[in-house]
Amino acid sequence: MKKKNNMRKILLVLALLMTAFTAISQRFSAVCESGQTLYYNIIDEENHYVELRREGYQLFSGDIIIPGEVTYNGTVYTVKGIGSRAYYDCEGLTSVVIPNTITYIGESAFNCCLNLTSVNIPESVENIGPLAFSSTKINEIYIPRSVKNIGYSIGQFDKITVSPDNPFYDSRNDCNAIIDSRGDTLVLATPNTVVPNDIKAIGMCAFRFIKSLTSFNIPSSVTYIGVLAFSESGLKSIVIPKTVECVAGGAFWYCDSITSVTIESPTTKMYGDGGSFMLGAIAYCPLVTLSLSTTPVKLEKGTFEIVTKVWGYPYEDEEGDYVPTYYIWVPSGMAKAYNETDWAKVFIIKDE
Repeated sequence: MKKKNNMRKILLVLALLMTAFTAISQRFSAVCESGQTLYYNIIDEENHYVELRREGYQLFSGDIIIPGEVTYNGTVYTVKGIGSRAYYDCEGLTSVVIPNTITYIGESAFNCCLNLTSVNIPESVENIGPLAFSSTKINEIYIPRSVKNIGYSIGQFDKITVSPDNPFYDSRNDCNAIIDSRGDTLVLATPNTVVPNDIKAIGMCAFRFIKSLTSFNIPSSVTYIGVLAFSESGLKSIVIPKTVECVAGGAFWYCDSITSVTIESPTTKMYGDGGSFMLGAIAYCPLVTLSLSTTPVKLEKGTFEIVTKVWGYPYEDEEGDYVPTYYIWVPSGMAKAYNETDWAKVFIIKDE
């Protein structure tokens, strides 16, 4: 019996060693044309496909020319993708040339490459992950016809051009923005975006970080405002029109210049998944005026969740009840109506 147990242990160790060896054998490195050692994962052994990957905290600088093919152990592999965070935080990286074999650019692939000024997106690319070029010095970007999926906040650009032949995205009316044609959703804006009057939604992080954005007229066609849509922008005031059915969590998070929020419809839902839509105003602008509709706006569950958990406004007493500590102003004569709703559990209500 003892011999059997020992044999099982030996077999288990061998299996673990083989697994580890296989994992290691799926990775290799090679020097590229521009002189840097690049790191790869084998993602498809049968078709000989690899993706670029990160190796520890390896940082790159200068200009990188990514090869379309790389040879390892006598086998030629096609470079098909740039993996998530492959070049994250490479502050010294100034430009990158991407071959036309690449089909995807992963999440945060070049995020925080603070001196990256130039990048090409070839016609082979189909997917661009969230934050792919965020926090770089890239001023303009061209979205080719091949791109099918674009993640949120892929970068902060001054100029955006979308191929007129792209069936999934457009930049209609030379609006200087990326719009998802499938749902008429504004995906990414610039400081110079001219918002079309036919969009139906403002997507996640669409205007995030645009400090020059001090005012914005939401088109009457819009019914939805996405998570973090205007977060950390320079907005000073905003009017949520009656057509807007839902404002997602964190839509105006960290808008520390905002002093006026107007909600025109009592049926507009305000969610708190990931942060209240008014969190920035409440947490950082004590003089903000919330001009609410004459019929009390319904409070959806979680709208002020982050305020409660992080900032302590409001806080819960020993019985678990909210104790209001923050003032809001409602239309003149409406304080009584609001005090009879859940708003009174969250705020001290005052007439304008």
